[in-house]
Amino acid sequence: MSIVETKSRKKSRGRPTAAVPEFAVARMTVPEYLGLLDNGFYGSRRVELWEGWVIDRMSHGPRSSMLIMLIAEWLFERRLKETAIRTQIPVQLAESCPEPDIAVVRGTTTDFGSRIPTASEIFMLIEVSDSTLADDRTIKSRMYAGAGITEYWIVNCEEKQVEVYTDPHAQAKSPRYRKLTTYLPGQTVPVHVGGKKLGELAVSDLFRPTK
Repeated sequence: MSIVETKSRKKSRGRPTAAVPEFAVARMTVPEYLGLLDNGFYGSRRVELWEGWVIDRMSHGPRSSMLIMLIAEWLFERRLKETAIRTQIPVQLAESCPEPDIAVVRGTTTDFGSRIPTASEIFMLIEVSDSTLADDRTIKSRMYAGAGITEYWIVNCEEKQVEVYTDPHAQAKSPRYRKLTTYLPGQTVPVHVGGKKLGELAVSDLFRPTK
């Protein structure tokens, strides 16, 4: 594990000097990262491992939190036997340990009492994007495509649409999804898990006015 010490930034005109992070930035392997988590090294600090780098995890506001719950409930009601729905808890990739907003994985909830699901066990990953849209379209998309995750959704709060990424090109120099289908209000998103169709999720049901 290598530690990169944080350097102070020069103050630019019109901008305040960036605050020095509480922790140094750390680059590490997945086993090293999971070992620190198991030992409570980060305490209540919310972090993820992205391509070998430990980063702070963004918190969700009321709107995106509601969408995570709506979609998770929809999936849970229709889930297949031996399928688990996980929300905002880790999955294990080769060099990353992200915490996607929703993961649909092979197995039951109790199968993961002492381990974390790996890429081969993941059917689908979903990120609900508000302030995180840029990262979800670039870094997260690259990570998930590189891991061969067959289906990745971005629930785009800003543009009120659902972006479904499929056909990962994992061996590319910069891994990517070769197919993007965008679903707008008035359309429905077909939901397939393990080759079986669970139903269709109406985009309008996600972006209806809230109280």
